[in-house]
Amino acid sequence: MTTCNYNKFSLCVLPTQMGKTFIAIKKILDEIENDTTKGSSVHIVFTMNSLLNNKQFANRLSYINKEHGKNMIGVFSSIYKGDLLHINSLCKLILLSKDEFKMPKIIVACSNNRRFTDCFKYIEYLEQNPTNIVKRVFLYFDEIHKYISIKKTDLRKKIVDISDKQILHGILAMTATPDILWKKNNNDKIDEYWKKIKITDIDDYNENNYYGWNDMIINTNDILINTEEDLETYFSEDLHYSELYNIEYARITLKENPDILSKYTKTFIPATRKRITHEIIRDIIFDINPYAVVVTLNGKEKSIKYKNNAGIYDTINIVISTEELGDLIAHHLNVNNIMFRPLVITGYLCVGMGQTLVSKNLGPFTSAIYGYDNINKDTLYQLFGRITGRIKTWSDNTIKTTVYTTVKNSLICKKMEECARNIIYKYNGKDLEYNNILEL
Repeated sequence: MTTCNYNKFSLCVLPTQMGKTFIAIKKILDEIENDTTKGSSVHIVFTMNSLLNNKQFANRLSYINKEHGKNMIGVFSSIYKGDLLHINSLCKLILLSKDEFKMPKIIVACSNNRRFTDCFKYIEYLEQNPTNIVKRVFLYFDEIHKYISIKKTDLRKKIVDISDKQILHGILAMTATPDILWKKNNNDKIDEYWKKIKITDIDDYNENNYYGWNDMIINTNDILINTEEDLETYFSEDLHYSELYNIEYARITLKENPDILSKYTKTFIPATRKRITHEIIRDIIFDINPYAVVVTLNGKEKSIKYKNNAGIYDTINIVISTEELGDLIAHHLNVNNIMFRPLVITGYLCVGMGQTLVSKNLGPFTSAIYGYDNINKDTLYQLFGRITGRIKTWSDNTIKTTVYTTVKNSLICKKMEECARNIIYKYNGKDLEYNNILEL
């Protein structure tokens, strides 16, 4: 078993929406340029385990297809509808690797147990069956903190074991919340492989146009919700107190701040894991302002709902093709002449990490409401990250997003962003150990 990860595993840590995806793409393109001297390469990219994020990553790679040929990128999934090469089984991937004219250079797969297993078996196959078509393999893990410690996938052990393979030349993992990678084992020790992690060297790092916590208006309010009368409306939905608190926090905040839902506003109000909470928040918004536009993004529903000129609610199903999600939403708002209406986006798992909601065409958020009384700090910071990004150059006067949340949530988001910044400032291209993480 490998005891040192120094030469193969590296970690890219940046604040949310700072550009981790494009760091990975640059690394891929650099290595493809080296194919003539170092040997032909294949790059396996594990995106978040959602169709939205898988599509987003694949779309950002699609221009490479146009420059290098139609088979440059393959999407490894059971079902796929799109313009890229579809790989639906390990058997097909192995067959492709025997034909230099059909073998993709980049393989995009979702982060789940089936794809982890298939792709790692593929690397083992290449190790045992050398070929000139694939001489080097590189792995990329988007939002690795989400999957590294899931018992079913056992990704932590898979990465350690696969690092022994000579055909594997590099592993790049990406996250804004890396603490969990230094998780201790049952003996209260950190496994040797993870004890010292190399932080990716970003030689041209800057955040000149980054819009983050310090650029926003933070409005903290610890709303007390502890009576049956406050929550009786939602009792029939069998929701836990923390879910009810999030809903009621949003309702009270909207009632007390009616300008949040005024014309040309854009607000992010994430719900919780249960889909019913997304629907309840949408109903609350329509109750306060029937002419608002609500975008719901969850595992079952991805839609835009609004009241048309006849007073009837219309629903537009969101189907991602080649556009960024924010641009697609803006397109539907323009086509239906409702861009001036207050826009609210809600969701949870489908928007909690990685997914970019802001865009030039849609514009930044004017408000966001994070009404959580008990939430994992990584999850909270990732949700907060949906309103951040490199957006300061979009206009001369960047809109100041007003964030409504609790004192505790505000401090968590501030500290998490500071930690991610400190890692890149202090450990860019260097090794980072667990004790150093505690000091950041």
